[in-house]
Amino acid sequence: MKIKLLIIGFAFSLFSTFANAEMAKAGYTEVVGAEEQLEVIYVDHEKRWVRLKDENGYARKIDVPEDVQNFDQVAVGDTVTISYAESIEVRAYAPGMNDEENMIEAAFGEAETGQKPGKVYGERVVMVATIEAIDLANNTVTLKDADGNTEVFPARYPENLKKVDVGDKVVITHTEAAAINVTGKASDE
Repeated sequence: MKIKLLIIGFAFSLFSTFANAEMAKAGYTEVVGAEEQLEVIYVDHEKRWVRLKDENGYARKIDVPEDVQNFDQVAVGDTVTISYAESIEVRAYAPGMNDEENMIEAAFGEAETGQKPGKVYGERVVMVATIEAIDLANNTVTLKDADGNTEVFPARYPENLKKVDVGDKVVITHTEAAAINVTGKASDE
């Protein structure tokens, strides 16, 4: 299924920036994720809504937008899997050691016609700034963006302030991915 390939492909993109960590002077990465599986207990194809039940037995009605393809394929007993992952990576580099630029990348995908519904979305935002000042006494760093704007930030890991210098580049990469996938009952697959 194409949607699974898009999820796998985006997962590789999600973690590809971590390879640059070896060249960095200082930095950190944080990753969070969640997944929930819900059971379809009622479907109204005409009015475009489903009732989903979670693992604790709590049921909720979900209206299904018109742009969701293949809604007619959803049946009672199907499983709806909702997955989400997000990461933030902050790395400082000596001038000239990293050539990344500000950018936004996005990826979208959905199930093919005739399959159970599914969608995937991913986005990666890269922001590059220059260290303008370091205040060890207050554990802050002043960053200047490409437009010349400056802002003071508290250091999440103050020990990293001793590893960087004024003029170093800071690359901040925020990545998030979400997927909704419907699969049939085990006896149907």
